[in-house]
Amino acid sequence: MYKRDPATQLRAGFCVFALQYSITKCLKGSAMALQKCHECGKDVSSEADKCPNCGAKVKKNIMKSKLGCLGIIGFLFFILFFIGIITDQPTPKVSQPSPPSDSVFSKMTADQHLKMARNLIDKGSIKDARQHLTAIKQTDTEFNEAQKMVQEVVKKEEANKEDQKRRSAQAIAKMRQEHDDVEGITWYADKSTVKHINANSFHLYIGKHKSGNVSLRMKIQYAGSNWLFIHKYIIKADNQIFEIIPSKLERDNYATVWEWSDDPINRHRYEIVQAVIKSKNAKIRHEGKTYQKDRIISNSEKVALRNVLNAYQALGGKFDFHN
Repeated sequence: MYKRDPATQLRAGFCVFALQYSITKCLKGSAMALQKCHECGKDVSSEADKCPNCGAKVKKNIMKSKLGCLGIIGFLFFILFFIGIITDQPTPKVSQPSPPSDSVFSKMTADQHLKMARNLIDKGSIKDARQHLTAIKQTDTEFNEAQKMVQEVVKKEEANKEDQKRRSAQAIAKMRQEHDDVEGITWYADKSTVKHINANSFHLYIGKHKSGNVSLRMKIQYAGSNWLFIHKYIIKADNQIFEIIPSKLERDNYATVWEWSDDPINRHRYEIVQAVIKSKNAKIRHEGKTYQKDRIISNSEKVALRNVLNAYQALGGKFDFHN
């Protein structure tokens, strides 16, 4: 959409007004025009059948006045159309000077690269620090100091890798593993998580496929003496309230009744898990068609949730979930 300048808007407004006025006058004029009687020369209405003065039959001459009005209206339409064509053209943009071909990075001096690398190392941005250090040429006086810093960067990178391996191994060591030879999937769950469906639980578990893909799932279990016929869950984490609508509910019974859902994690469920982990008090309500059952999410369940998230990341999982 293009903006018109005020002068053009004023001209267009005037033409619209003139067009409306001309149409109104033409309609009124064509409805009752005065013309000369061809016999006596007196004024007579174009709508009259006879001249009131001499009684001669009035010759109709309306077409001429109508054509004149149409000509005026057509001319005004043309003016408006012409203004529209001109003003609807895009306003020419002032060309901006193109950025210099050399980036700020390439214009930095060796001393500036060295200082920037030191700041980045202190902040833990090892990869970016390496880029600045490798930009220092052998002919620069700062080259020897840069080489020492490169060795420091290499050591830090190796230490970070070893620390990551150690933390990953610790995270996975907290998991209970079960391998499915048929499906080619290894399942991971926190060692404190219940193994069977005959117990209440709010937990996560991981599936790592033979292809290398890693998936994260949420399982919510209810066990009690009465059927609830659950259709949704309400989670309260401190002052935050969340709702989970399961895609499917499974049910079974033996002495007690069991109802559970098992769904992949999405962004909404991930946010709920994070809120539960950080909360001081968390509660889950199993909402049924007629009845409901509330339960406190225990601290051990919160720890298990955090452990599974750490293991998921250690196994190569990404937290870029979709809704």
